[in-house]
Amino acid sequence: MKFQLNRFSLHGLPGIFFGVFAIIFIVVIQFLVTNYTSGDSPVSFFPISFFEYFIVLLSVLFVILSIIVIAFINKRRNKKINATHWKQNSKRILTFLILFISIVSSLIYTLVDFGFTKHTIALFLTTYGLFLFIINKFTQKSIYGFYFILLGIGTYLFPEFRFILFAVGFGIVHLLYGISYYILKDQFSNN
Repeated sequence: MKFQLNRFSLHGLPGIFFGVFAIIFIVVIQFLVTNYTSGDSPVSFFPISFFEYFIVLLSVLFVILSIIVIAFINKRRNKKINATHWKQNSKRILTFLILFISIVSSLIYTLVDFGFTKHTIALFLTTYGLFLFIINKFTQKSIYGFYFILLGIGTYLFPEFRFILFAVGFGIVHLLYGISYYILKDQFSNN
């Protein structure tokens, strides 16, 4: 029986892609927010409502592109090892991912609506950690959810470092997770 990865696995190349893409996304968002709040840049001439919609649009594009590319890379990898059918776990992970995106989007919208924008990254990291704990029973057992919850708490306690902690969580942790697949490949194939 051949080892088959989930369609939404971040092992290997998908994790490396997502980590690099997340770092680029976070740097762009931080640049835009910093320039908007400074008042000196051309970005700061836009009304706040337009700027918020623009940030939301960039975030939605990030999520959609990430999911499409991760699914495409995993589809090619599974095709290469003749694992063409969806595993039941992949369907469950997709269901939880859609549920997670819906719930977190609603929570973040509520925070922004009430003026608590500085807590959105902390909320996102914490709920992503909870999401990882939930899907942990369908995937390789890992403690990455714990890291994201700690990063979320750290972001809440130290809001001045929120973009750095966000980049560490979504960029570096996913990058290391992707690289760890190549280091521990034999261990994954024995499952």
